[in-house]
Amino acid sequence: RPVSRRDSTGPGRTETYAPAPLPDSAQIVNYYADLERAVESKQLGEVKRLLPNLSEGDERSWKSLFEDSDVDRILATFRVVNYTRGDGPKAYARIFSEIRTSKGTSPFELKRKGYELATLTLGPQGWRQIASEKTKP
Repeated sequence: RPVSRRDSTGPGRTETYAPAPLPDSAQIVNYYADLERAVESKQLGEVKRLLPNLSEGDERSWKSLFEDSDVDRILATFRVVNYTRGDGPKAYARIFSEIRTSKGTSPFELKRKGYELATLTLGPQGWRQIASEKTKP
């Protein structure tokens, strides 16, 4: 949020300062938090916006999960284990992901769990994952 401060050079004059940009690591963590919220709210359009290079198979998999009548609630975790800034607008992150689902008041059951190496790019909408591959823990 911009901060305003009166300037002593003239009456009624204000100067606005933009907040310092977040470091890349914080922006990437925030991006994955947005992805968690999109998955938990079953918003396929938002998942596709956040993961612009989803394969058709991955898109079908998300859609199937979101439309599954045995899934009332989804608990999504996308944790950035570490990241490295690449050349230009690129970064590489090791992500731990876990998807748990539940029906009604039943306890959550593990649906998917694993690690992936993600390639991210920085664009007008911030960081976006453009590719990933599963890796071992």
